[in-house]
Amino acid sequence: LAGGCATRTMFDEVMQALSWYFDGASALFCCAYSRILSFGKKEERMMQITRRLGQLAVGAAIVSFSVRDGLFENFRKHNFKSTMSTLGTTYCQSVCITSDDELKKRALAVNTAALADADKEGIRVMNAELRPIRPNSKFVGIARTVQCFNDYLTVMKALHEASPGEVLVIDTQNSTRTVAGELFATESMRRGLSAIVLDGPCRDTEQLSHMDIPVYITGVRPISGTSNKIYQTQVPVTCGGITVLPGDWIVGDSDGIVVCSRDQLERILPTAESIVRTEDRLLEGMRSGKSLLDLLNFDDHYAGVQRGSKNSELRFNETSAG
Repeated sequence: LAGGCATRTMFDEVMQALSWYFDGASALFCCAYSRILSFGKKEERMMQITRRLGQLAVGAAIVSFSVRDGLFENFRKHNFKSTMSTLGTTYCQSVCITSDDELKKRALAVNTAALADADKEGIRVMNAELRPIRPNSKFVGIARTVQCFNDYLTVMKALHEASPGEVLVIDTQNSTRTVAGELFATESMRRGLSAIVLDGPCRDTEQLSHMDIPVYITGVRPISGTSNKIYQTQVPVTCGGITVLPGDWIVGDSDGIVVCSRDQLERILPTAESIVRTEDRLLEGMRSGKSLLDLLNFDDHYAGVQRGSKNSELRFNETSAG
């Protein structure tokens, strides 16, 4: 860049523009950085930091060459500083991590089926035995994990330490006695938790079926566990046949529960949102009298599979949508 600047004045002007650019970007990036530090695994945190710094560096390069080549000539006299600062802010907004609230809102707007379809090989899906007590349950939250066996004392500890928006994920290690019921669900609601996922039996299901907090269980038994043993919290657990880590994002609805890292959820959400939009258009077309097969490239895809094609995919036929 220095070699490409014809004069020292031009070089100084590029450096000043970069200074204003990073003035605008720094505050937003600090917010993103603080959220990155809350991620569970060190490797994932470092990957996020490296990615965001790289993206900001690309923006800085674009600003540098644009200023050098005179693309901001009209702004030089009056609002050059404001323009550079705004560019930094805008670019940082485009690369910074989506806020937790925004991510939760978007995840609630799709369904677990769309999320699973968006990443069939990578997303973790809990087994079918875990079912919601209340019909039409739906939640999104961050995992707070618990291990126990026929004893609920550690569940109480996790509940005491839980924060609003978290999901209590309980690995009962094949307990035959219940470790949660109406009292714990009521306390979870009071603390603002998003849901309880209990890989084991539960009781007080009649009361729980009328409560506003989703509770997923594998069975029902009236006898409770003891309260005199200490197990672990905020450790990797097995729940619904998969590994759940503290800080994982959990999404549940009537179809089941999916689990992924925050970065993975942010990455697959656009695909899941696109799937929902496509399915909505398919349903709209069928309600207007069109055949599902006509709305898809079924004939071409079926023929491709018959030929042994590895590249053929079943897709929405835009031309048939009308």
